[in-house]
Amino acid sequence: ANKVFLATGAISTAAIVVQSKLQKEVIIRDTSTAIGAAFQMRSSSSLVDEGHHSLSQWWIHSPRLLAQVYPPTEDLISIMVKRFRLPKIFHRILRLVVMRVHPVIAYLPLKTSGYVRVQLVNEITNITGHSGGSSPRSSFKEELSQLSKLFLKSGYLMHRFMFQFKAPGGGYHHGSSFPQGSLSDHVGRPKFFRSVHIVDSSVLPALPLGSITPTVMANAVRIARTVLSEEKS
Repeated sequence: ANKVFLATGAISTAAIVVQSKLQKEVIIRDTSTAIGAAFQMRSSSSLVDEGHHSLSQWWIHSPRLLAQVYPPTEDLISIMVKRFRLPKIFHRILRLVVMRVHPVIAYLPLKTSGYVRVQLVNEITNITGHSGGSSPRSSFKEELSQLSKLFLKSGYLMHRFMFQFKAPGGGYHHGSSFPQGSLSDHVGRPKFFRSVHIVDSSVLPALPLGSITPTVMANAVRIARTVLSEEKS
């Protein structure tokens, strides 16, 4: 093909690069993640009034942490019934409890997060997570403790011990492997590619706190339009 647009995702893109032996290793940035829950103690809350909004989720943002809060889901009921093998007599009570539990996903910014290294070792792609020089787990404990105080004032019980910390590479947002402006050009071409344009999160200059999907999609469209425009001219 004259042009290839690579949109396989940051980890798969890095694997393709090292398997092609264009680079010995690729470093992928990762926003460290913790998954937990907040229990709604009151029937109404100053954070969210169930009767006056139709949001599928809401966000709590601070300079060093982002929390993504989801509404309760009945899917948790079946999970707990299977896990603890609860008899039917407890199902109604369980539902009353579960429908007050809000899943929470918390993110740390890049500077306090780890990274993922992709290497080719004996012709096998090796992917490893590293915490780097920072301590994401200790940073999370401090930030989640502050967040729990905010939740408590609003009628939610959310302790940091209710969170499971995800190791580097175990989060949802990866990228910034070949950031535009330094390791790739304005149309997503790393130095070793002339006709291959990377359009996934690999070419983002940095990973912001929050959903990166709209940004990745918009940038992919921009690259495609730019390449087609330059070819016509």
